[in-house]
Amino acid sequence: MMVGHTVPGVVTGKPISIGGSLGRAEATARGLMYVVEEACKLKKIPLRGATVAIQGFGNAGATARGCWPRKAKIVALSDTARRRDKSRGIDPIKAIRYKERSGPWWECPSGADFE
Repeated sequence: MMVGHTVPGVVTGKPISIGGSLGRAEATARGLMYVVEEACKLKKIPLRGATVAIQGFGNAGATARGCWPRKAKIVALSDTARRRDKSRGIDPIKAIRYKERSGPWWECPSGADFE
């Protein structure tokens, strides 16, 4: 509107058909993973055996689970409504599947469906 014609480069979240980027849904989570990996290198913290809490298990946080190195163990998830910790580890993919099938991820019963 400011220049009298469309300037798609200043609009985020565009569909690919009008100039959006492939992978845009995962971009924030992937960027987070790069930052965490580099910070761990800088601080000499090994990811193998590390424990991780994902605070904000919404769009970016839930997507981060797919980018997260498998060598680290996720021990807590939270979103704006709830937090859940399990020292043995949480399988965030199972938490997402539970949410898709049954309701809020934090209501998933302990046991094989969640851990």
